Amino acid sequence: MLLASVMAWHAQSAIEFKTVAEAKAAMLARPGATSKLQDGWLIINEKDGPIWSFTPQGHEAYPAVGKRVIQEGEDGRFSVLALLLCEAAKDPCDRLAESYKALDEAMKRAIEEEMVKPKQ
Repeated sequence: MLLASVMAWHAQSAIEFKTVAEAKAAMLARPGATSKLQDGWLIINEKDGPIWSFTPQGHEAYPAVGKRVIQEGEDGRFSVLALLLCEAAKDPCDRLAESYKALDEAMKRAIEEEMVKPKQ
């Protein structure tokens, strides 16, 4: 089983919200969603659903939100779909998108390594 990585980056939202503030308010109010602060980022996990990551106020791409969905395909391979909504200038938003790509690749490697480990 391998992990395929996909990055969808749009200056305007492929996320269902028009603004980062709207996304944040809706996700904080969503039943069953849990939230935590991690290194200044607000992370919201939907039960059996996407993981939302909101940039902290001091981040160069603030305000921005990323939505990650991990899916298993019919072939048994996993994919990570990352969607971003960034309201900062283009260059900081582009750098945020690149950091998401790098993290997706790291996730892919970690899952692949875990899958080849002998079971004990």
